[in-house]
Amino acid sequence: MNTPLDAQSIRNKIISLLARREYSRAELYQRLQSQAESLEILNEVLDRMSQDGYQSDRRFTESFIRQRISQYWGPKRIVFELSQKGIPKTMIDQVFDEMEPDWSELAVALAKKRFDTSKKLAPKEQAKQVRYLLNHGFSYDDVKNALRTEM
Repeated sequence: MNTPLDAQSIRNKIISLLARREYSRAELYQRLQSQAESLEILNEVLDRMSQDGYQSDRRFTESFIRQRISQYWGPKRIVFELSQKGIPKTMIDQVFDEMEPDWSELAVALAKKRFDTSKKLAPKEQAKQVRYLLNHGFSYDDVKNALRTEM
């Protein structure tokens, strides 16, 4: 059986994790809660790591959004994933406002990458394309614009 981690061991583990990629506080908490001596110690270490600038939910959110945009994910999907990682909606909205991504343009780029949008399709095939883009987190208006159809 593993011995519970003390404050220094938790700190070292967090630094090791953050060296690979950004994590939200909630992700780190969830990942380490079963290994820590106590939840108070874990919370204290996480607070200290945030104060010292090692861990930042803001930085995690910015990095996550940039990554998902580069993978052609829409705003609804990104918001859902970030909320699952413990990021508050207000922070997500602030980062979106600062980044000002053009979701319509991103939907068009994904549609061009994934589909041949130049030819007229059967309704069944058109519905597949609509579902694909909607599942990627784009709004219906962005999907409609991306596929250039009269729906």
